[in-house]
Amino acid sequence: MGAMSYLMAQIGRDAGKIKEKELWRSWGGCPSVQFFRWSNSEINSNTKKRYHLKMQTLFQSDVNPDPTFEAVDPTSADEVYQAWTTYLISQTRDIKKYSLLFKENMSYGFRRNLWGLKPYSIALLFLIMGITYCYYCITAQSYNPISYNFLFFIAEGLLLILILLWTLIITPKWIKITSFGYAERLLETIETL
Repeated sequence: MGAMSYLMAQIGRDAGKIKEKELWRSWGGCPSVQFFRWSNSEINSNTKKRYHLKMQTLFQSDVNPDPTFEAVDPTSADEVYQAWTTYLISQTRDIKKYSLLFKENMSYGFRRNLWGLKPYSIALLFLIMGITYCYYCITAQSYNPISYNFLFFIAEGLLLILILLWTLIITPKWIKITSFGYAERLLETIETL
């Protein structure tokens, strides 16, 4: 059972990672890169200025994007911001020291991976609904659900609720909350490095 859980976790992770770039593209880029951008107002300008100054001392690059550079060459600025993000991730792996960051990352990864599993899960739930119906067709010797006992309706109702949960809750919008939360916590670690 443990091996099966691990396998499903790996399948979910792979599916989530594959779709991650699609998510980021739909949001306007990697969340931490967005927070580094001068054009993004989610983080106030004074804090952003501190973050940029500190990152320039921690991570040497050919370019230190200022608002003018970013406006003229946003692609090059984003490359620097992505490099800064990669650097921050590599420096904050200590889960005891950065426990809040770790929790945010776990939450984001969990949601992203569920989203990666979404098509498989919904297909599996529909398959189980079909198998349940076939089972009752055979045991009750009838295609008419009215003749089935109440357990059929409970089972099908629960499966339908699960399908609705997967459809309505596990969405890019749901993932975005934790993704941007993780990015915010990641940038907060700049002050501790």
